[in-house]
Amino acid sequence: GGFSTDLQAEQGWSYELGIKGAVIRSRWQFELSFFQFDLEDAIVRRTNAAGAEYFINAGGTKQQGMELFTEGYLINNPARKGISYFRLWSSVTLSEFYFKDYKVNNVSYDGNELTGVPRQVILAGADIRFLLNFYLNGTFNYTSRLPLTDANDIYALAYRLWQFRLGWQKQFGKNKLELFAGVDNLADEQY
Repeated sequence: GGFSTDLQAEQGWSYELGIKGAVIRSRWQFELSFFQFDLEDAIVRRTNAAGAEYFINAGGTKQQGMELFTEGYLINNPARKGISYFRLWSSVTLSEFYFKDYKVNNVSYDGNELTGVPRQVILAGADIRFLLNFYLNGTFNYTSRLPLTDANDIYALAYRLWQFRLGWQKQFGKNKLELFAGVDNLADEQY
């Protein structure tokens, strides 16, 4: 171990602009935001030949993007005996994160995509309650490819995940009983 007097604190500016609203008697709701974060003096973990960790300032990053969440309640009537609740929802994140003035061991990664960050993440789902105590939830997740190294020479492939859950729940006074079965990664996607 040791103490590095050369290491400087990270610093940056973050900007965000958004709007949130609901229409049709709040049956459809949405949130939209745009963001940008400029980081300087990024602290990066390194390992020396003996395997010991140390940290350096290696430049900065520029992180900008957009996030959208929306949900709609097609049916929301708890007393209804058939389908009493039907909600559709979706979340989208579009990111453009890249290195800025980022150098390690005299190798510049300036302009490369930020390691481990996908450009697109899209989630969508449906939640249904029926026959008073039963429910079914389904979720889809798409994540675009993402760089695994600072050099952007190796990428993890994009993937699509499907998840479902079928259950029954009932309130007994202050207690709730719930039984369910589910499946994750229905299409056996490798990610």
